[in-house]
Amino acid sequence: MSRGPRGARQIPRAPLLAHAGFTGPETVFEGEHGFYRAFAGGCDEARLDQLLGSLGAVWELEQLTFKPYPCGSIAQPYMDCALRVRVAHGVRPQDIVEIRCRTAEGPVPRLWEPLAAKHAPQNGYAAKFSLPYLLAVIFTRGRASLAEFENDVVGDPEILALASRVGYELDPTIDYPRQFVGHVRVRLQDGRVVEAWQDHPRGGPDSPMSRAEIEAKFRGNASLVMSADQASRVIRSVEALTTEPSVRGLVESLTP
Repeated sequence: MSRGPRGARQIPRAPLLAHAGFTGPETVFEGEHGFYRAFAGGCDEARLDQLLGSLGAVWELEQLTFKPYPCGSIAQPYMDCALRVRVAHGVRPQDIVEIRCRTAEGPVPRLWEPLAAKHAPQNGYAAKFSLPYLLAVIFTRGRASLAEFENDVVGDPEILALASRVGYELDPTIDYPRQFVGHVRVRLQDGRVVEAWQDHPRGGPDSPMSRAEIEAKFRGNASLVMSADQASRVIRSVEALTTEPSVRGLVESLTP
């Protein structure tokens, strides 16, 4: 099993191999060298039976969470909080004295420490795992699209100046990793303190992204490899999938 593009490539390949007569280990999940022993410390037979019994009836696709922003999942609720504070209170970067966030201990090595490095990420990839940068770019630009992770943007002095004023405090009541929460408290030049809290990531079943938001995200990603007209054709092909006899139209729309 694998993540990302390699995993996606195996999805159509696996049934084709099975149709051609290829077989695999029958105990790929519960076997001595199976998935559960490799990644979950052992096999719970009762849970496995429950999962296998739900095949064809329960579709986990409906439980997937779409990321609103192109960065780490743990950071997303914090960024939503920052955006709400920015919009609701008209906060500008020059108004901000300090930003503080409550966090569980688990995310600290990923998003917060070493703090000096997180205040000034060296490139776009490092910026994706720096909550000081992520919050600063939301307050400065009002968004965090692919463009905000280009190396020249990551070095923007205005964004880095605000990032240097972002800190955190540990909150033992946050049940991480069962909870992915967000919290932002902003102290302003006029003495006000404004804050926001979010209980879970946006984009999942509990708080779905709108169709327009998902389409906008697709168009932003697709712009790296195709024209706006081709992206529109892909969207129309996806919308027609439920009435089409095959995926030929979708495949053709994806072909340059």
